[in-house]
Amino acid sequence: MNESTRTIAKNISALFVSQLTTWGLTLLLTIFLPRYLGPAHVGKLFLALSIWAIMVVVAGFGMDIFSTKEIARRPELAPRMIGQSLVARCFMFLLCAVAVAGYVVALDHPFELVVVVAIIGISSLFDLLGRVFIAGFSGHEQMGFVSIGSVINRLVYTVLAFVMMYLGQGINQIALVHMFGSASSLAILTLFYVRRHDVELSFNPGELLRLLRVSAPYLMSSLIVVAYNEVDKQIIAALLDERAVGYYATAATLFSTVMFIPVVFSAALFPMMARSYSSSPDMLVTMNRKSLDLMFIVGIPVSLGIMAIARPLVELVYGPEFAPAGAILSV
Repeated sequence: MNESTRTIAKNISALFVSQLTTWGLTLLLTIFLPRYLGPAHVGKLFLALSIWAIMVVVAGFGMDIFSTKEIARRPELAPRMIGQSLVARCFMFLLCAVAVAGYVVALDHPFELVVVVAIIGISSLFDLLGRVFIAGFSGHEQMGFVSIGSVINRLVYTVLAFVMMYLGQGINQIALVHMFGSASSLAILTLFYVRRHDVELSFNPGELLRLLRVSAPYLMSSLIVVAYNEVDKQIIAALLDERAVGYYATAATLFSTVMFIPVVFSAALFPMMARSYSSSPDMLVTMNRKSLDLMFIVGIPVSLGIMAIARPLVELVYGPEFAPAGAILSV
């Protein structure tokens, strides 16, 4: 086994353990949190998460993918690139926060939802900054630290969410718990990264504009994917109500719990593929082909199985109150 194969195997193993752990913790919340909050409050929570999922991509401006690719190719660029990304994201987040405030006011959302959106916004800032260090670790092919940050985030969120449910707290407290999970992950990632790599914080408008310009193509690809996954919740909320969003979001969450295999695989292979693009194009083609074949082999039976048992699965997991989500999960 050569060094590249060992690195891939090590990264996949670390990410698989992380994804399996977070999948188990997510599954617990997937089962109990909707039952506790009910469709309407679940809809509010996921509507806020949906708004900020789109804004996080806009604020990130494709810098995650660009930084991972560049650091994998030229590690000496990492200190300045990570520092510039942190500064750029703070400014981009402020612009996105103003846009979200205008959006919420324009749609005349109820005050309870506005509070949840504000709390999730702070959580999204922590996630946004944490992704800078995740990109750095990914570029250095040190996926073990990414796994630790992910597990810490989900563990804190899950444990505190169950504490809030036990204490009979409401949706605002659940949103605060989400924020604490993101803050814990950011603290761990920051500590691990600065102890192993240098970070050069700098504010140079010219360099920041250049970073945004070269990252823009990655923004477009990421934004299309996220918009495809998230804008439907906004449309449902505008046409119907938060309860309908709750049905849709719980089905989508249950579906996403089986997506950890492609997430692990793509995250582990991306730095290697970025390097192969320059050094060994033939190897890149082979890796792409084999990866696609593997995803088809795994994905088709999983998809058909979920479609067949969607309605009874939803009623078993969430209870009869969420029965309309069964048809959504099947589709």
